[in-house]
Amino acid sequence: MTIPKSSTGIYHIVLGSVSEIGIFNERSDYKKFMETMKLYKTSLKVKILGYSLSPLVIHLVLHDKNDNLNEFISRVQETYSVYYQRKRFINRVFHHSIKVKPIESYEAFVNIYKYIHKVGENSYKRFQIYDNQKKDEYLDGDYVLSALGSNKVKAKQEMADISVQEYSEPYTIYMKELEYFCEEKKSIRIRRAEEFLDQFLEKNSLSYSDLDKEEHFSKKLDLIKAYRDYTDLSYRDIGSILDLSHTSIIRLWRKAHERDIINGLS
Repeated sequence: MTIPKSSTGIYHIVLGSVSEIGIFNERSDYKKFMETMKLYKTSLKVKILGYSLSPLVIHLVLHDKNDNLNEFISRVQETYSVYYQRKRFINRVFHHSIKVKPIESYEAFVNIYKYIHKVGENSYKRFQIYDNQKKDEYLDGDYVLSALGSNKVKAKQEMADISVQEYSEPYTIYMKELEYFCEEKKSIRIRRAEEFLDQFLEKNSLSYSDLDKEEHFSKKLDLIKAYRDYTDLSYRDIGSILDLSHTSIIRLWRKAHERDIINGLS
């Protein structure tokens, strides 16, 4: 991932979900993501200046002066994805596209907090209870508050005032564009494979679990053959839906082909 250089060291990161399942489904998911960020912010010396976590989109305001931002994002995504994949039995969590925007001006700095502090699980409450004497384990709020004033009490009030302000219509459009993640080609193929499977099961009065039963092995071969005859989906696409390797799909397709030849000769 190419990261444009920020003279301030401050960046706005937007991560998207690869599917409608979302990145978060339960309170424990949000906590796990925050714990993951805390782990790597410490080891990679990246400051978390603000955040908004929603099921389909994540906004992060980060400070990095050590060129560790790329590694930080990668490790957070990878670690959280392992947790979420095991929990939800899904292949992918995050969209491949990662949007990174340098924050170069005070106006941009203020606008981002106006927006993210109105969306999802966000850092607003942490700024409100931030205590300079006792560091927050997740938020590096002192860095942000010092930019708003030398007096921390007044700076916290300034953040509160900023967070309730409305943002302009052009900025809303800009943010909505950042939050849009087009459906990946692979996701489109997988969705098509799922729809084809649903139609096949319904037509044959079968459930997904029936395909693993010995008495329905012939129907499983019919399904593989139908995929190859009526769609342009690859062996890997089919395998991802049936939880089989592409080599297993090839083997089953050959069995179906051999069966049909034998039946044709008899």
